[in-house]
Amino acid sequence: CTKLMMGVRLYVPLMVYGSDYFADYYTDRVDLTREFAAVIDRSDDFECAMTPQTNIICFRYAPTGYTGDLDQLQKDIRKAILQSEEYYIVQAQLADGFYLRCTIINPMTTLAMLEKLLEAIRQTAQQLL
Repeated sequence: CTKLMMGVRLYVPLMVYGSDYFADYYTDRVDLTREFAAVIDRSDDFECAMTPQTNIICFRYAPTGYTGDLDQLQKDIRKAILQSEEYYIVQAQLADGFYLRCTIINPMTTLAMLEKLLEAIRQTAQQLL
């Protein structure tokens, strides 16, 4: 009887805040992810793997006219971004190649921050090319 029941960790926040609070929070993060995708879609040097359906987005740096190995470029960008310790970004291997992947979950994340991420990726890529 010394272990905390695992259900209490879910039950208490639901009782305190209610399910609408968590639903609204998740909807807000999905909306932000879709706004981020729209920014990517408007850019000349990035592309989304698909329209996000959740708070997860896969995208890659794909400058017009680039003839090198696009998959290796994403891997190199990711490694450099992680080493800078300014952003944390993961990877995704999809059918058509290697993508950078973000899960938008932090309540403090804004569209401006995500736009700065794109700029950091651009700058990193320019250093690598």
